Amino acid sequence: VGKDLMISGQDLVSSVIGSKAEVVLIHRYFGFDTLSGAESAVSILRRNGIVTIEDCTQSLYSEFSRLDADYTVGSIRKWCGVPDGGFAICKNGELEHKPSVFDERLGETKIKASIGKYKYLFKNTGSKDNFLKLYQEAEDILSEQGNIYSILPTSLYVQKNLDINRLCNARRHNFNIIQAGIKGCEGIAPIFKSLGDDVVPLYFPILCKDRKSVQKKLAQHDIYAPVVWPKYDHCPSITEEAEFIYEHILCIPIDQRYGDDDMQRIVTVLKGK
Repeated sequence: VGKDLMISGQDLVSSVIGSKAEVVLIHRYFGFDTLSGAESAVSILRRNGIVTIEDCTQSLYSEFSRLDADYTVGSIRKWCGVPDGGFAICKNGELEHKPSVFDERLGETKIKASIGKYKYLFKNTGSKDNFLKLYQEAEDILSEQGNIYSILPTSLYVQKNLDINRLCNARRHNFNIIQAGIKGCEGIAPIFKSLGDDVVPLYFPILCKDRKSVQKKLAQHDIYAPVVWPKYDHCPSITEEAEFIYEHILCIPIDQRYGDDDMQRIVTVLKGK
């Protein structure tokens, strides 16, 4: 993976075959088509008996073609406020042992947390600590799940009634505001220089000279910019480019909850004005 998050299909094939992997998970970043020569790579891997899985979570609403992978998986939680939900599709045949029971404890905890947050933000009642604690409990439940569950009825209802066009247009609009606003901003560089017509971005990812200070400054203005993939202690060093990304990448929120004023506030904070 280069500093621009691009991946060469040829390099991917060489790495997979060279490591004698039997299964490869392919992921394109932040809604952009970051894998060049993707279809050719998948075809070569299949001829070599290697199973391919495309995780399209981050490119869920982008319109470029899905890979012809053996399996396609994705999560819907990153795109809207649902307690749970994901999907798995196989190229040939059918998936067996499909789940039919949902996790009631998870649903109750996440819904209570969301209602608590709403009351705190819009009704001026309740405690921030209480709903944050409930959100953490819900995440712990997800992390500890040992069984496969079906999607919660609440999540299914929200997803079925989601205004997809508004979601896509809002994210693209917000991306463009940040893109224009931070031009020439010292110590910050956008990873993606342009927004293709077929792209619906998940975040606005940037590379920061001093990530901690940028993240802290944003947090002081109640703007939460996550490091989507922190590097864990057991993760070995791969390449200089990968290390650079781990140390410098930061993700600016641009989702459909936010409007022009929110984006301009982010730009103002990043510029230090």
